[in-house]
Amino acid sequence: MGPLGFQPSAAAHRQPLVLFAIATAVGIAIDSILDPGGGVWVLAFAVLALVSWFGPPPIRTIAVVALFLPLGAVRRSHQESRYESDSPWQWLDAVETPAIVDGVIAGAATLRRQRFVGWGDERAESQWQTQFEMSLERIRDRQVFRSIRGRVVVTIEGRRDELQPGDRVRVFGQLSRLRAPSNPGENDLRAFDRRRGIHARLSVQQEEQVVVLGANRLHPGRVIASMARSARERLLRHLGDTTGPLAVALVIGQRSFVTPAARQRLLETGTAHLLSVSGLHLAIIVLIAKGFGTLLRLPKGWQLVWIVAVSGLYVAITGGRPPVVRAAILVGMLTLAFVLRRPAQTLNTLALAALVLMFWNPENVFSIGVQLSFLAVATLVIGTPHQGSRKDQFEAQQAQRFEALVDSSRQRWRSIARTSGHWLGRAIWYSGCVTAITTPLVWYQFHVVSPISVVTNVIVAPIMFVALAAGVATVVAGWVADPLAIIPAAICHASLSLIDASIEAAASVPGGHHWLPSPPTWFVALFYFGIVASFVIPNAFRWRLPTLRKWISTENISTGTISTSLLSAGNLSAGTITRIVWITVWLPTAWWMATTPTKLPPGTLEATFIDVGHGTSVVIRGSRDEAWLYDCGRLGNTDGSSRGIDETLWSMGLTRIEGVFLSHADADHFNSLPDILRRFRVQQILTPPGMLERPGRSLTAAREAITAAGVPVTELADGDTMEITGETIEVLHPPWQRLLGNDNANSLVLRIDAGGIPLLLPGDLEPPGTEVLIRKPRLPPGGVLMAPHHGSLTMDAESILHWSRPRETIVSGGQRARKPEVSDVLTVTGSGVHVTAEVGAIRVRIDRSGVVEVRSWRDSPW
Repeated sequence: MGPLGFQPSAAAHRQPLVLFAIATAVGIAIDSILDPGGGVWVLAFAVLALVSWFGPPPIRTIAVVALFLPLGAVRRSHQESRYESDSPWQWLDAVETPAIVDGVIAGAATLRRQRFVGWGDERAESQWQTQFEMSLERIRDRQVFRSIRGRVVVTIEGRRDELQPGDRVRVFGQLSRLRAPSNPGENDLRAFDRRRGIHARLSVQQEEQVVVLGANRLHPGRVIASMARSARERLLRHLGDTTGPLAVALVIGQRSFVTPAARQRLLETGTAHLLSVSGLHLAIIVLIAKGFGTLLRLPKGWQLVWIVAVSGLYVAITGGRPPVVRAAILVGMLTLAFVLRRPAQTLNTLALAALVLMFWNPENVFSIGVQLSFLAVATLVIGTPHQGSRKDQFEAQQAQRFEALVDSSRQRWRSIARTSGHWLGRAIWYSGCVTAITTPLVWYQFHVVSPISVVTNVIVAPIMFVALAAGVATVVAGWVADPLAIIPAAICHASLSLIDASIEAAASVPGGHHWLPSPPTWFVALFYFGIVASFVIPNAFRWRLPTLRKWISTENISTGTISTSLLSAGNLSAGTITRIVWITVWLPTAWWMATTPTKLPPGTLEATFIDVGHGTSVVIRGSRDEAWLYDCGRLGNTDGSSRGIDETLWSMGLTRIEGVFLSHADADHFNSLPDILRRFRVQQILTPPGMLERPGRSLTAAREAITAAGVPVTELADGDTMEITGETIEVLHPPWQRLLGNDNANSLVLRIDAGGIPLLLPGDLEPPGTEVLIRKPRLPPGGVLMAPHHGSLTMDAESILHWSRPRETIVSGGQRARKPEVSDVLTVTGSGVHVTAEVGAIRVRIDRSGVVEVRSWRDSPW
């Protein structure tokens, strides 16, 4: 009997830690929502303790389990109060401020290559970037240092990975608060930093701005950090730039060298776990360690010690992340059960790992990585076939005898094919179970549904075993003698090349993955509530499939056409049927809920100015179910990422874009287009004359992406009109004959009227284009203007402001747009000024009566 016959009521007395873990998680969740304070939970614990001691037997049992609810809540409340008391809030501001701080490096320095080297104005001074965590001790206040407590992430524009845990350093940099989401739909990365105990970020522009004041040579992390650094350098040196980054992520869990494009393919194919060291990695390490122990003929007891020691070392080298800690606890407990010759209760051991992680850091309850890790393992454990009723066991035994008899007379190749098919079927079954259970959570967090992952993971798993074994051998051999690493490095390279090719092929399968808006939070929670509730259904009722049971006969078994696992397939429990129906109903309902756009009132025009830093992207919507995009780029976005833009579009329930207007050939206005085309169905691209014919690396990438997506391109110029979202759009600039000025002067300028109020989108318009525009008839007063060129002080603002006479001016810009001089210039005609860098995304709505509403995401989120 498979997972569908799992009976928690019968197993609860054998696996009580499962109930304790659930109660602890519930307590942590309640405390995070209500935050009643530690005193309330202490009182609750005292009451439950009394009930568990003096109450009647059934109530006592419930009270013992419920004791873990306030325990988890108290632990979370204590950690929260400690985090708040340590925080250096008085020294932090929303923007970066100069600071000189002393502190101790708390973890190994990680290294990554800069993406912006060699890109003109986006070029970084160094090709490297170093990052580490630091515990603060002092901060300079004028001429004196004052004590300070807290933890910061330090990012250096340069290579300083020789810095070690325990080093006491003085850092000269820019200190800032953790950044809140600035666009609708964005993940709140402050929660991720909070789980790590991080209070702020410190940016350092030059390598020499980090000065080592002393070193604690006895710090336990120094040796581990040195080993991790050595392993990384050997893998990169022996495998090169093609497979080296993936090898570093696979073997030691450092993902910083993997390109964004590679990460996207891994997400699309459901193989992103390759970049996260988890239980699968540790299981492979354990098998390798066991193999070495057997080759060395170690006694059984010493083999177990060897396996535990190797597991602990691997956990330390890979950073002690929760998924691998969970796996290490499983390995340790299973090893202990083997030594004591006690039966291993895997779910109970998994629950113990959950309890350890929750009391170590209660915020692990809210970590997507931890959630997926436990979901996957629990699904595999429950999905392992269990013995059913005596009748089912008898039928299975009879079938096994028949199969053994047939195997003895069957041709060898048939036996091999049958065995291979059996194992392949089991692998697909397990992969399908894990995919089905984790899909809602992956969909909710990462906006992708990947049915192709069922097959991809089956293909990749055995190759991954070889690659990881060869990668570990490369590191170990390199420590002994560097030439010895050549052969395992070649094997690792070949394996990773095969994995990369498989993932590339899987990512290109039509319908293999879908980028989608997330379903509502409550609906995802309802999915897992339904799955858990289905296990409570008694298995007394069973649905037998007469046709399948009839086909599973002695004759079919004797001819080798079926395996014994199908016997249980003809005998479905009520819980099984419930889960199948629930998943079948939930998925299409979630799809409909996620992809149904929110409707606007009739005659309303909405323009959402996304906060993309120094760049532009505006989502235009109307009362029709249409969405248009004006520009899609930001400065420094050389990898073509659409982060921020796609999250905003998904928050509106959008999967289709009617058209993307590209204002001109500056990269910060179009370099997100490749990602947009991969994740959304774009119907057309609209550009000023000749824009896509201009030279440049970013334009080449855009042209290739447009060609690959098969999207038609339309050129627009002065005098053209078209209808979008039920309103008429008028092109005011540029003329068909290109002006002698630069690309900015030839920006595509659009005017959209709603309720008699004009919305003007001028791109980066500047002279001589500005002079051409203002010769046209003046706009009606009281409209909305997007400030040209991100509010630049050189754009001849006064002339365009007097010509357009806006009521509200929106500045889509980065830190330079925050300067007071920008607002001073733009308010010369009395216009209100709103800067995305200050208030996040800005939504402008103009209704059919001409009423203008302006809202910002940080001040009044919608």
